[in-house]
Amino acid sequence: MAISLAMGTVGGYLLDRKLGTGVFFWIGLIVGVLAAYRSLWVIYDRYLREKEPH
Repeated sequence: MAISLAMGTVGGYLLDRKLGTGVFFWIGLIVGVLAAYRSLWVIYDRYLREKEPH
């Protein structure tokens, strides 16, 4: 999850520096947060499926 967040943030920051804008940092941050949330959801879903009685 931390890697997803870091990659989105750093990627957005680097795009901003290269293009001279200020919006890609925030887009990268939001995408990183969403990716981290999805990873958490997948782990939680897998946990619930394994916990179900057979």
